[in-house]
Parts: sequence; C-alpha cells; structure tokens
Amino acid sequence: MPDPGTHEYHRYLAAKKSIDDRSLNLRVWGSLARVLPRDRTLEVLEVGAGIGQMVQRVLDQALLTDCRYTAVELEPGNVKEAMRRLPVWARASGLGAEEVNELGLRVRGEGMRFDLSLEAANALDFLRRPETRSAFDLVIAQAFLDLVDLDTALSLMRSSLKNGGLLYLCINFDGGTIFEPTLDKELDRQIEELYHLTMDERMIGGHQSGDSRTGRRLFSGLRDIGARVVDAGPSDWVVYPKDGGYDGDGEVFLHAIISTVEGALRVREEIDSRALDDWIRKRRAQVEGRELVYIAHQLDVLAQIS
Repeated sequence: MPDPGTHEYHRYLAAKKSIDDRSLNLRVWGSLARVLPRDRTLEVLEVGAGIGQMVQRVLDQALLTDCRYTAVELEPGNVKEAMRRLPVWARASGLGAEEVNELGLRVRGEGMRFDLSLEAANALDFLRRPETRSAFDLVIAQAFLDLVDLDTALSLMRSSLKNGGLLYLCINFDGGTIFEPTLDKELDRQIEELYHLTMDERMIGGHQSGDSRTGRRLFSGLRDIGARVVDAGPSDWVVYPKDGGYDGDGEVFLHAIISTVEGALRVREEIDSRALDDWIRKRRAQVEGRELVYIAHQLDVLAQIS
C-alpha cells in the first residue's frame, strides 16, 4: 500500500471510490435516506474522510440537502487533496462551490445547502473533545471501524450524537479475503489467515487498533451502547475481469491490495519469504493478465440511538 497522504495513495483512494460505489449496500443507503430528518439543518460528522469520496457521494446522490458537514481525516495530505478535488468536482457537476477558507467549502445547488469543514485530526481524539458531545445528527464511518478499537470508537460516536441520532457505518471488513484462481491451496489459506491475524494484532500507541471480524461484532457493539440496528447488509468488494479488463481503475486498486498483503506479511516469521515473494509475483502477473478475482467480505450497518 502506498504511504498515506502521498500522490500514489490518493490515486489508490480515487480508484477505490468506484469499487465502493458498486459495493455499498443500496438497501441500507436507501434506509438512511428515508430516516434522515428533513425539517432542519443537520449536523453531520464523517470520521476517516480520506480525500472526500463520501462527501462527493452524498452530494452526487443528494442524500444531504441541508447540512453542516464536518469531515475529519488523520493525514493532512489527504485533507489538502480533498480541498483540491472537491471544488473542481462540484463545479463540473453543476453545483456552486465557494472556498470559505483553506479547509472549508460552501456548496450550493437547487434546493441544496451544504457547508463543509475539513480537519486533519485523529478521529477518536476529535470525538473526545467536549464540544462534540451531543453535537451531531449523523455520524458516518466508511472503512474506518476495522482500523480502530471498536468498543472505544462506538462509545465515543454514541456520546457525540443527539437523541435519535444516526450511525451510518459502511465497508466494515468481516473476515473474508479471497484471491482467485487458486495458486497453492495451502499457501493461499496461510496467507489469508496471517493477513487477518495482522488486523487482529494491530496496535497503535499501545492500543488495540483493528479486528478482522468487525462487521459481525457491530451488532453486539451497537446493542451495548443502546443503539438500534435499523438496517444492515453486505457490501463486499468484488473485483473481476470482464470484456478483457477491469472496470475503471481496477488494476490500480488490485495492485494496492496486493501491496497491502505483502506489507502486512513481510515481517511475519510464520511464512517463508521466498514463498511469499513467489505468491506476490504470480498475483501481480494475474492482474496484468486480467485473470485475478478479488473478493473481500464486508458489512454496512445503519443504527439509531434513543
């Protein structure tokens, strides 16, 4: 995986958006659209906002037509890239986009008032600020909760919501990584298991930071914070060749996934380094040959607090 905040990482995130667009559970998205209050300006928080892909999505789909949207992202380089991309995209989409300051954007369209504020910060630290308590109508987390301690994150999100507030938690990894066609059944199994183990053992700052079964754990975690699951469904990534190639930037995405697996396993003593090198080489050749199929099992969940 490219280093976060770099040009190559931005290219990966841009490629990932088209994969996410196809993978997000449309029923859960539709449920969110139905239960969102429409009688007032909504306060919305997104954690782990990347380069603004979800902002672009909610504007494109007119999900949020009157809101103040706070987007928090750890990497300053990603925040800067979001501020570069979003005004250009909004204007090309026929929306009015006025940069309020270095990290703010005012978007206007027919029946739309969308005020965006971006901040480079650790999302959990942001949620610990006193001013975030009971501040938001909706918290969005995409491909985020499987990178942090789930119980801590859910508790902090719960405290940031107003009564009746919503949690839209999407692209949560849930214990399935598949590469096809099979190269070596036993080696493929070992690589998948070790890759998941690196998620389960990830520590950042002395704290547990990830879980390969985050998706299924959400149900009990949400119950523990007093949240009711409104809707849930799969959001699997399924990337496969068709008509002689991959859709969009599928090759960029697949090479980044292979790099992620390589980076995670390179330091593991349980796997033979030469076997891993050979596996990586052959998987990359499958991408170049338009043969590789990649599937990751994930879940989307919409919940509401009382």
